[in-house]
Amino acid sequence: MVSLVLATALGFATYLVEQGEPALAVLELQRELDFNPDATEARALLFTLDMRLRRWDDARRVAVTPLQQAELAEAEGRYGEAFAAYRLAPARDFLAFSLRRRWWAQAEETATSLGDLDLARALVAWRAQERLNPDAAKVMSALLPGAGQFYAGVPASGWGALGVNGVMAGVTAWALLRQDWVGAATVLGYGSRYYFGGIQHAGRFVELRLDREDDEFVAGLAISRPWLRRPAIIPSERP
Repeated sequence: MVSLVLATALGFATYLVEQGEPALAVLELQRELDFNPDATEARALLFTLDMRLRRWDDARRVAVTPLQQAELAEAEGRYGEAFAAYRLAPARDFLAFSLRRRWWAQAEETATSLGDLDLARALVAWRAQERLNPDAAKVMSALLPGAGQFYAGVPASGWGALGVNGVMAGVTAWALLRQDWVGAATVLGYGSRYYFGGIQHAGRFVELRLDREDDEFVAGLAISRPWLRRPAIIPSERP
């Protein structure tokens, strides 16, 4: 009877989550845990929802495994404690989360300890390759608007930045020739905002490309290692 009630409650809570009502699902799960504190599936789902809702204190009360404690510490920005807690988790879980956090050195070390030498070699090669540099993209866009976007592989944005900055420079020069100081200052003010924004965007484009490449690399590793596909509970924010 207890199992039936818990299964029904868990299914209802899952339904509430699917309907976009995680807060109601939390209330349902809390009631079930009051009824049976040993309901591990309900506790795991409640932890996931508390993390999603950023209710750190509530998540701390239901976190029982080292992995959950590590995720909580990571979400709160306590990366040193997160790393220490991950070390207490099973090796495969630690490896999966190291890859999600882009802790390449730790992932390589763990893969070696697990005996997965192909994975370790792949990680060594991935770390050793030359990759795009966000700072280089910013410098390029500072020297020539749009150059950083071309470097990042976003030519449409590069042409747009080059064209808009070119027009702004031309209009400013034309206003100066006419001794329209107010007009020149106005255009220069707007143009400088666009210019400096383009520099920042160039770096961000490179960061997004690197993130996408990392995601594709990890997804390729998971093809032959399904256990790496463990869903992330919190967003993959880099420290």
